[in-house]
Amino acid sequence: MKIDEKLLDAYYQGRCNEEERKAVEEWLQQEDYDNYDLQTAPHLQDELWSHINSKITTRKSYRLYYWSAAACIAMICTVFSILQFEHKTTTDIQYTKVETLSGQQAHVKLPDGTIVHLNANSSLRYPATFRDIRRVELSGEAFFEVVKMPQKPFLIAGKTTETQVLGTSFNLVERTDKRNLTVLTGKVAYKDKETNRMVTVIPNEQVILMEDGQFEKRTVYAQKYAAWKDGKILFDNNTLQEIAATLGDWYGVKIQIMDKHLAGESFTGRFNKPQLGDVLQTIGFALKFKYTQKGDTIVVSPE
Repeated sequence: MKIDEKLLDAYYQGRCNEEERKAVEEWLQQEDYDNYDLQTAPHLQDELWSHINSKITTRKSYRLYYWSAAACIAMICTVFSILQFEHKTTTDIQYTKVETLSGQQAHVKLPDGTIVHLNANSSLRYPATFRDIRRVELSGEAFFEVVKMPQKPFLIAGKTTETQVLGTSFNLVERTDKRNLTVLTGKVAYKDKETNRMVTVIPNEQVILMEDGQFEKRTVYAQKYAAWKDGKILFDNNTLQEIAATLGDWYGVKIQIMDKHLAGESFTGRFNKPQLGDVLQTIGFALKFKYTQKGDTIVVSPE
């Protein structure tokens, strides 16, 4: 009968049948333990060491006692070293942080195969390996394509919100002045960390965390909010003020609107990997404004 960790564990807990008990006791009477790897059963160290120590103290040969004790001590030292190494590998987790500036985007593949499209002025922090929970940290905006692993939930921690999924795709914004979640596929749980209030979001729904801590949920065309990852800019009745913020992040510029009424004008349109000048000319023609650019600053004013 093979003596392994499972059988020894059962023996010391009194769960063996008669045949197993005799086999273990016969094995314990032998002169060596080479056929058993103590490294795989650290929780049995105390029991085995107690038994081995009692045996070697009754031996007649001092030399045999010396070498047996040395061997046992060496085994325990080996186990201790392995436990120390395992403890170190579980606590000293290496993290990677990816950051983007204005006008930049990044494509990140996480250890589990999840794909993250990181938008401008954003950062993503994640571990070298995932354990029970796949946890990452986000600041800014990102589109996630999460690999489905029912046994390992995927958690995104922001400064003010937490988002948990099993496997889905969605766009998440976690900025100081804007916090929202838009789901394309699957089901997502979205939580306000301050109040612990949670809401469930399904495809083509968007939930916004308002300044007063309330959730505002609405039905949307979800693809519009993820178009940026494919190099597309979609505006759907957005104000020029909102458009200026989007273009500022996209192209790494600062857009100043000199007229309050003009800033509130709305525009709907779609651009595919456009140049900034083309976007401004198109919107300017529709909303009747002109612009001047000096360095990274663009000034917009009525015609």
